[in-house]
Amino acid sequence: MRTGRSGSWMAALAALAVGAACGDAREVSDGGGSNAGDLTPSPGAQASFEQQIHPLLQGKCGACHGSAWGSSDVNASYQAALGEVNTASPAQSPLYVRPTGGSGHAKVLSDAEAQLVLEWIQQGANGPTTPTTPTTPTTPTVSFSTQVHPFLVASCGGCHGSAWGSNDTAISYAAALQKVDTANPTQSALYVRGTGGSGHAKRLSDADAQTLLTWIQEGAKND
Repeated sequence: MRTGRSGSWMAALAALAVGAACGDAREVSDGGGSNAGDLTPSPGAQASFEQQIHPLLQGKCGACHGSAWGSSDVNASYQAALGEVNTASPAQSPLYVRPTGGSGHAKVLSDAEAQLVLEWIQQGANGPTTPTTPTTPTTPTVSFSTQVHPFLVASCGGCHGSAWGSNDTAISYAAALQKVDTANPTQSALYVRGTGGSGHAKRLSDADAQTLLTWIQEGAKND
């Protein structure tokens, strides 16, 4: 009988050990069930708006922002998202702050998803990639720092010195980027207002206006 009790205790301890092991395995499984690894770009990799950011915004934000950055149209989504990013201070971008629970907004992104959005902004918030023909210029002909920024400071600094008229190139670029529409360059607020549209005084000469328009048409890059 003594041997039977000992065997019973050993069996009970073995069962508890198996149960604990199963519990540990279950926790690892729950923690590892995320697709975070698929979302996070490998070191040095460029985050893709078309393949990573857009599907994320559409899935997580489409219900409330389907006509903006949650749009199923990748170009419309990008243009709307661009107005909510600040490449000079990525972590302050509304597109990052709000989905992560800031500014009174519900948190809709996981930590891995939020990190992906932040890295995309840090990398310059580049838009969808489109096939180009061999004759398409790959290098912009207009420089923001040496051509666009100087006349923005001179022509707009009086009223917009803390934005696109700032002497700081990074601040000026980040602010200007929120007023351009690379899909419809002539509809860009920065171009329309600078040329006297939308009830704004005309501040740019015809030559400067054309330079600004060309810069936007070439993708509004920061050099």
